[in-house]
Amino acid sequence: MDNCQLYQMDVLSDIEVCGDIVFVFAPSNEDRAMKTFDEYIQKASIHSIVAIKYPGVVIPDRILQRVSPDRVHIISITDSPVDFLISLKKMPEEYGSKRIFVDISCIRIPEMFTLIKYLKTKMGISSLGILYSVPYDYVFSQEPFTSYHSYLGDLDMYELLGFGGTTNTQDPDLYIFLGFEESLALKVFEDCKHKELKLVNNLPSFSIKYKDICAINNYQLVKQSSDAFFTPADNPFETYNFLDQMIDKTSPVCIAPLSTKPIALGVCLFAIDNDFVRVVYPVSKQYNQNTTMNTYNTFFYQIIF
Repeated sequence: MDNCQLYQMDVLSDIEVCGDIVFVFAPSNEDRAMKTFDEYIQKASIHSIVAIKYPGVVIPDRILQRVSPDRVHIISITDSPVDFLISLKKMPEEYGSKRIFVDISCIRIPEMFTLIKYLKTKMGISSLGILYSVPYDYVFSQEPFTSYHSYLGDLDMYELLGFGGTTNTQDPDLYIFLGFEESLALKVFEDCKHKELKLVNNLPSFSIKYKDICAINNYQLVKQSSDAFFTPADNPFETYNFLDQMIDKTSPVCIAPLSTKPIALGVCLFAIDNDFVRVVYPVSKQYNQNTTMNTYNTFFYQIIF
């Protein structure tokens, strides 16, 4: 591995948040959306706040009152990924010279990928602090294994903006990092032509039962693959290492990061460093507003580009 040999991964409570920071986050109805701000970030010197606002979400007053209105940058999410990129381009250039903390807890994966790549390639930042609050548990509306639903309605397959890979006539190997919902993985499997299928589960997972839930919910797809692969649920750098060791960089590859946010972060960093990688993700027009309960812990990842 060339670009992530050294890294920092800590529990946020063990580090000191200092300096003049730009805080990027997504407000949400979930408890963990404000966890980092309420317990850690508000103690720091905040230069500016960037709030990624999804439909139906209200930005809390305590966020808007933390800094002057001219230093609160609100990005309203639409159905168009291009709109999000255009909004990012409106952020002041001076943000690139500040210490940037991004709380990815409630930022959806497509926006997370575009945001991180934009900060690196267009704003020229050399380091980035990533925060992630682990849910104490997920919401299962009925029985406790197969009733988790993050979205409503139909799914559309998206190639993430800026992660289209390179043109190649060969079918790519397809890596699917499994989550709780089989419908997401099946959508990827059915819509993406591929040569070999590689399914990746979480081990260790945030909770022992989560690995089993993933296996149970994706049983039909698991039968399609003869190999089983695993990466830790909480460590993006191990995910980066896994991909770096597994992937033949002379052949096309397609990755669907359907698992935890830290794993998706690892995929994002690998894809930024390797532009032959294509990243896809199933997207819905409607999402459940409450899919997690409380917060177990908050991790801090220091990314050095």
